[in-house]
Amino acid sequence: MKQLKDLLYKAGIEELKGNTNINIINVCFNSADVKAGDLFVAVRGTKTDGHQFINSAITNGAVAVVCEQFPDELNENVNYIKVKDTAIALSYISINYFDNPSSKLN
Repeated sequence: MKQLKDLLYKAGIEELKGNTNINIINVCFNSADVKAGDLFVAVRGTKTDGHQFINSAITNGAVAVVCEQFPDELNENVNYIKVKDTAIALSYISINYFDNPSSKLN
């Protein structure tokens, strides 16, 4: 379990709605994999846009959402983090979540 504020280091935060002093159990970019206490990253793909699945992720238990644009309706129980590029943010969030494993390579 990690603190949201620690996961967001170098993620390129543009705007924040909520609190970053919360615990995150897991990081997901597929809303179907989200469980209670997870962070959902809404990544834009070539066929689908993760922003379409923000509500689904919240229904599944996401406590925080990283996105490029805020949804029209914000859930007061969810923390929203706006970044310029969610794919880049996801890479930094993953590095931080797993304690920068590539730094341990020789």
